[in-house]
Amino acid sequence: MLLIRGEHDGIAAMADLQDFFGRLPNGDKQFVSLSHAAHALHYGLNRAQFWHAVHAFLSMPPPVAASGRAAGADSEK
Repeated sequence: MLLIRGEHDGIAAMADLQDFFGRLPNGDKQFVSLSHAAHALHYGLNRAQFWHAVHAFLSMPPPVAASGRAAGADSEK
């Protein structure tokens, strides 16, 4: 899960989002705070930062388990 907040967001308070983020059960999560941005990140002047964070999250390679195989990969029989 990706949670992005603008530094000047007057709707979603940082403390509330951090609490929500901490309660998410999935370990595959990222919290991003963008400077010089408000609530509607994808419409703002610095929307390229928003899209960069989204792209980076979606294109991240899968984690590698201790066995050296990608986590969730089927085991050989």
